[in-house]
Order: sequence, then C-alpha cells, then structure tokens
Amino acid sequence: MEERGIGRPSTYAPTIGTLLGRYYVERKQSRLFPTTLGLTLSDLLTEYFPGVMNLDFTAGMEEELDAVSRGERGWVPMLGEFYGPFRDALDNATESMPRVRLEEETDEVCDDCTKPMVIKIGRFGRFMSCTGYPDCKGTKPILNKIGVVCPDCGGDLVERRARGRGGRPFWGCSRYPNCEFIMNRKPVPNPCPECGKLMVQMNRNTVACTSCSWQESSGADGASEPAGTSQAEELVGVGD
Repeated sequence: MEERGIGRPSTYAPTIGTLLGRYYVERKQSRLFPTTLGLTLSDLLTEYFPGVMNLDFTAGMEEELDAVSRGERGWVPMLGEFYGPFRDALDNATESMPRVRLEEETDEVCDDCTKPMVIKIGRFGRFMSCTGYPDCKGTKPILNKIGVVCPDCGGDLVERRARGRGGRPFWGCSRYPNCEFIMNRKPVPNPCPECGKLMVQMNRNTVACTSCSWQESSGADGASEPAGTSQAEELVGVGD
C-alpha cells in the first residue's frame, strides 16, 4: 500500500482490519490470503467499477485531496468529476450485476431436521446453515480444530472468534456448552515436559505452560529454559 501510494499510515491497520473482519482475506502464518468471497467480490468490482478498482485511482485521489487541503483545488469540481462516471457505473451495476450465492457443501447434517448443511458467509463470517432454509433455520458454527485435547473433558479444542466484525480469536472446547473450558492464548499440541499440562503460544517463538513455570524458547540456539512463576500464572487467564 505504501509503495503504491494507497492510503496513509493511519489507515493501513483499519483497512486490513476491515478486510479480515469481512472475510475478504484470511491470515495464515502472518500472511494474508484472499478468500473465495474476496476473489469473487474483486472480480465483480473490477468488471463493473474498473475506474475505481484501478490501483492508480486511490493514489490519484489522495493527491487530489492533498491539493484541496492546500487550497490548490476546489472540492466541488473535484467531486463532480468523480461522481458523474461513478453514478453511471453504479446504475449499470445495479441493473446488470448478477447475484452470487457462495455456498460450500459439507458432510454435516442439521441437528433439527437432518438435512445437509452448507457453509454460508454472513455478517460475522462463515457459518453452516441448513439447506432446508427458510423452513428450517438450523445453523452451526464452523469449528476449526487445532489438534489439541481439552484438559477438562478430553474433547477437541477449537478456534473461535468473539462476536462482531474483526472479533478477536479465542480457543475453547468443541463440547460447549457442556464444557466451558476457554483460553485467550492458542494452545499447542505438545504437553509441558515438566508437568505434562497444557502449553500455549506466547508469541511466534515462545510457548509456556499454563500450570507450572516452564517456558520454551525456540531461539537461534534452540535452547529451552524455565520461565518465572508469575508468567505461568498470567497465562491461565480466562481458562480458570
């Protein structure tokens, strides 16, 4: 974005947050990848709004706004030059753009009516919906298993997200509400070598035990060393 002159430093993070929150992109190992929804939306916008989707458009608009702020350009004629072509493109898209239904088949069946369920995309991301809708309104969350067993009941730990767009991730038991185990740090598969209890990811290179003071640092020398007790106590967080 910076190389293309798109946006400003104060808008980089909110822009990326919006893309993640609306599920246009997803983060994998600190990198962003477009989703099916994002690619479909991009293709449609590029077809029906080629001027706005041009990479040079946003950079050019930034320069125009800077000129207005310096008093070198009037804002009324600037908006007039933009809005005329945009209104024509919007009218054309309203009339001609096809409605796209993005659904993915699953092996899951509805708990209410036993019909197959499909993955849909709503305001808060992806979810499973009954194919019998609107007669059946059964839904299920999509559970992203992380390969770690719940220390309380032996169920699968899954990644979830707080409600709302761009909700922060947290990790809990797939058997909720029967099991209410929850963590605000990502659990890792390997148990603590000191006490055998659950370990969680502190940052990219460090994991720590939720029960004792053990901490492993995967630094350049690959050394592992115990951490302070206060650090381990902090990790328990919402998992108590």
